[in-house]
Amino acid sequence: MQNNGPYRSSLETQGQARKERGTVLIVAGTLDGREAVKVLYAAGVPLIVSVATEWAAALLGEMVSDLNIHVGRLDEAGFMDLITTYNVTNVLDCTHPYAVVVSQTLYRATAALNIGYTRYTRPSAVNPELFDHVTAYFAADTKEACQFAQCLLAQRAEEGTVFLTTGSKDLPIYARLLPVRRLIVRVLPVLAAIEQCNRCNIKPDQIIAMQGPFDVAMNKILFSRYRASVIITKDGGAIGGFTEKVRAAAELDIPIIVIERPKEQSERQRERPAEDDLRTILTEIIHAYPSN
Repeated sequence: MQNNGPYRSSLETQGQARKERGTVLIVAGTLDGREAVKVLYAAGVPLIVSVATEWAAALLGEMVSDLNIHVGRLDEAGFMDLITTYNVTNVLDCTHPYAVVVSQTLYRATAALNIGYTRYTRPSAVNPELFDHVTAYFAADTKEACQFAQCLLAQRAEEGTVFLTTGSKDLPIYARLLPVRRLIVRVLPVLAAIEQCNRCNIKPDQIIAMQGPFDVAMNKILFSRYRASVIITKDGGAIGGFTEKVRAAAELDIPIIVIERPKEQSERQRERPAEDDLRTILTEIIHAYPSN
């Protein structure tokens, strides 16, 4: 993987193909995105991949060594520049279900340039049976999750912690609305996440820097070790380890707060029907970009 200025780029082996039939832009950074890259690359589809972090780029680089990757967060103009530079004719948005702002920004860029856009959202893992044996609260957003957590902490005096499995992005909100010393944060083992923890006065003994997803046993070990009184999570789907977190909480009799998925708000944004899984979408793309 070579670095050509702002674009992490391979040899231009796909250049002629791009001129003739265009390129597919995959906006990745998730397990779904990596699966899409793996399948489409193997099928010979010309690709450019956009990820927000070096960590996500490194994971892709472990799978495919000669892949065009743009690293860094982009605004609408940035996406338009990337699309134009690489002659992108279709965009596959595989960002996290909670990355609504990124998806809306990307959609506006594709609409302005009149190119294809498909948003794949991994299926929700929330179902009634999963919550039969656990106390669960559903919050509309991070602030409401903190309100639930405040009530639950009040019942436990000075005992127990709030175990956050929601990443580092919203840590400033948690640190402002909840007792900082009672927070335990599980984040990716990357510098940006640790720096965010430091800015929020999260101490080293409150940080679990590990790459998930985690099985039920590992979740139970961590929840117990850090004396979790309440767990806050998001519906990241089965692929994100959501089910295992809920089951671990149930087995330990720990209440869990689930921040619900935000509503998609782009009127013209193309969402796939629920029955269309990722493999179906990828098959359509492969047929649209034959290797011969």
